[in-house]
Amino acid sequence: SDASLSDASLSDASLSDASLSDASLSDASLSDASLSDASLSDASLSDASLSDASLSDASLSDASLSDASLSDASLSDASLSDASLSDASLSDASLSDASLSDASLSDASLSDASLSDASLSDASLSDASLSDASLSDASLSDASLSDASLSDASLSDASLSDASLSDASLSDASLSDASLSDASLSDASLSDASLSDASLSDASLSDASLSD
Repeated sequence: SDASLSDASLSDASLSDASLSDASLSDASLSDASLSDASLSDASLSDASLSDASLSDASLSDASLSDASLSDASLSDASLSDASLSDASLSDASLSDASLSDASLSDASLSDASLSDASLSDASLSDASLSDASLSDASLSDASLSDASLSDASLSDASLSDASLSDASLSDASLSDASLSDASLSDASLSDASLSDASLSDASLSDASLSD
């Protein structure tokens, strides 16, 4: 803990179960590294390269991962509550069952990412790119998804109660059986989206577009 590893080259390194809380790993190269079950709470990983890294079951609560590259990384079952992932690249990453409550993912790239069963309550995903992402059964209650791109995303059975989706793009998205009670969808684009059996009680759809 408290170690300084900024700019370090740790690609392909084996760091599973390592204790790196409060460590400084900004700009570090950790591509293909194994960090499963590692403790990285409060660590600084901004601008770090973590593509194809294994971070399953890792503890990253309150960690800073802004501008980090996490494409194709495995973060399943990881704890990322209150983590900062703004502007991070998470395309094709696996975040299934991950805990991301209160995390900041604004402007992050999550296209084709797997977030099924993930907990994203109170998370900030404004302006994030989530096209073709899988968010089935995810918990997004009270999350901010304003201006987010969710085209072709799968949100079936997701919980989006009280979520903000104003100005979001949801064209061709699947929202079947999703819970959108009290959600704000004002000015959202829902052309060709599937809302079969979705719950929209008390949701706001003012100025939303439901057709091309």
